[in-house]
Amino acid sequence: MLLVPALWSTIHGHPHNLSQYAPLAGGARGAADLGLLRGFWGSSVLPLFEDMSQRPGPLYVHDLHELARLQYEREGRWPPGVTAAPLSRARTGLLFHERHMLSNEVDLWNHFNNSAPLDVVTLDDVPLTSLYAGSK
Repeated sequence: MLLVPALWSTIHGHPHNLSQYAPLAGGARGAADLGLLRGFWGSSVLPLFEDMSQRPGPLYVHDLHELARLQYEREGRWPPGVTAAPLSRARTGLLFHERHMLSNEVDLWNHFNNSAPLDVVTLDDVPLTSLYAGSK
């Protein structure tokens, strides 16, 4: 009986397990309310690859770890034509949602003149990663 909550969290959180928290923390929603980390280092970026491939060019990678990006590239999953760039040169931008990243989100809104993301990866309706873009 002690392992049931952990087993449930593991199954329920797949494939975003780095973003899932145990029921004691309130799951993904409770962790977000507490300001805990979620979606960091690129673990929840995979569902956005299709949208990213439709907009090749410079991408602001935000908190995506460079080693994760290189691994996606080695595996052939990284969208062709998408290169990492600072926000000032980016055509699209990622945001890994965490309470302390609010200033990064505002920077994306200002850079792209748009506060609505193209796509959002969620777990239990909690945003993990968003993809922003300017006009095509």
